[in-house]
Amino acid sequence: MALSAGGSHSCALLADGTARCWGYNYSGQLGDGTTVSSPSPVVVGGATPLTDIVALSAGGYHSCALLADGTARCWGNNWAGQLGDGTTTDSASPVVVGGATPLMDIVALSVGGYHSCALVADGSARCWGANWSGQLGDGTSTSSPLVVGGATPLTDIMALSAGDAHSCALLSDGTARCWGANWYGQLGDGTTTDSASPVVVGGTSPLTDIVALSAGGVHSCALLADGTARCWGNNWYGQLGDGTTTSSPSPVVVGGATPLTDIVALSAGWYHSCALLADGTARCWGDNYSGQLGDGTTTSSPSPVVVGGATPLTDIVALSAGWYHSCALLADGSARCWGANWDGQLGDGTTTSSPSPVVVGGATPLTDIVALSAGWYHSCALLADGTARCWGANWDGQLGDGTTTRSPSPVVVGGATPLTDIVALSTGGEHSCAVLDDGSARCWGDNWAGQLGDGTRMSSPSPVVVGGGDAADGHCGPQRREGLHLRGTGRWQRPLLGRQLGWPAGHWCLWASFHPSASGRAGCATVHCDPAERRRRSYLRAGGRRQCALLGR
Repeated sequence: MALSAGGSHSCALLADGTARCWGYNYSGQLGDGTTVSSPSPVVVGGATPLTDIVALSAGGYHSCALLADGTARCWGNNWAGQLGDGTTTDSASPVVVGGATPLMDIVALSVGGYHSCALVADGSARCWGANWSGQLGDGTSTSSPLVVGGATPLTDIMALSAGDAHSCALLSDGTARCWGANWYGQLGDGTTTDSASPVVVGGTSPLTDIVALSAGGVHSCALLADGTARCWGNNWYGQLGDGTTTSSPSPVVVGGATPLTDIVALSAGWYHSCALLADGTARCWGDNYSGQLGDGTTTSSPSPVVVGGATPLTDIVALSAGWYHSCALLADGSARCWGANWDGQLGDGTTTSSPSPVVVGGATPLTDIVALSAGWYHSCALLADGTARCWGANWDGQLGDGTTTRSPSPVVVGGATPLTDIVALSTGGEHSCAVLDDGSARCWGDNWAGQLGDGTRMSSPSPVVVGGGDAADGHCGPQRREGLHLRGTGRWQRPLLGRQLGWPAGHWCLWASFHPSASGRAGCATVHCDPAERRRRSYLRAGGRRQCALLGR
């Protein structure tokens, strides 16, 4: 039903409301009552399974679960009190957040590296754990479950995003608050002073009309309702996009004196960022050492440049920025990539880097693509027939074709026995994962920490079953309407836009129908962006050596 990955472990929520975790377990982060690492999924709660789980979030070395009754349980490392039970004792079994006085009415959880936050039904929030930079937001440096805002609780929160050492909240009035570490100005309040209490993004001139917010490692960005964007924090490589390489503790306009407008989606790579515009073109800015900005040069730019340069790439419906390369999905189902190509990650049949977009598939273009994902040194595409193709580096088998031979041209995932019925696909650093139509998952590539979830720590060049085939109950029952909301985890958050799903420019997704399963916990979501069009969508994303998924809702 859902997957969430932490530092070196992963967890899965099943349709019956129980959970399984796998990977490293030295702090008890698998929650099975032991500290024995496991390359196979183990039951959270061990002999007494934790039940009625409705959401999971895995942090650096601990994990948390939201239960149907509005309480939460956490387990694993607790040196900073990140389990929220009033102690600093590690626990290999789930403990109650709030301890003897359980925290109630929780509606969402966001787990950071060494701290955790909960959004409560009344629109306020609670955070607990490490607080050396004030990332709990209560005005103190005490590491325990605390109200964000302290004596003056922060209310009307719509979404939370926890970064490495700072956190941010999007409020219902379209403003934002951040708290915690502020070395490079990542709180956006006009200072570089750490703050243990929420500060207004924009300081004395609050940033307003925010529709999406993301707390990264040392910078933060916001997409505004008018289609422009603001970023603040570290700017060594021009990644704030304001025309300078000067870090800024206050939000700066992407585009600087000539604001970039009509933005419908953002995608951030390692030291560069890209924006998809409503007219189907794209702009990128930041580091361009390998040509990852796509403007035909290798000159870094702190201002947005046109992908395609003098001959703009058009009809783009989705973007994905990798470490040193970027890829775009076009409306005709073909794809273009640009930037570093040392391992063939551009997919054009060569290993020659290109500062201009090249056709994936080269002389034999890959067609019928419906989704793209760019990893560290490889890329993958989901095709309309439910199969997938990958290209680029393959030393750990991350292309999934049964070999460890790199390929500058797309190869079939599954090789001679193609993997079929794929509904979502994501590339991590050195592994890839796919969600199938039956709710099960397959992963392939690097498996040093058991991140493939197949019961081994052996890398696999062919797709293996996560958990041996445990699948969510995918039977769909009667519809009910569900309002869409913005969701943020760790370093990234992205609004769900019609343009991202391939609908005409200007169509935002306004609502969705959710078809619950018999269990009430699994189901199928139908996203409605244009009255004449309906699509079922599942999502799977992976970052670095970890993977996470959001299925159905």
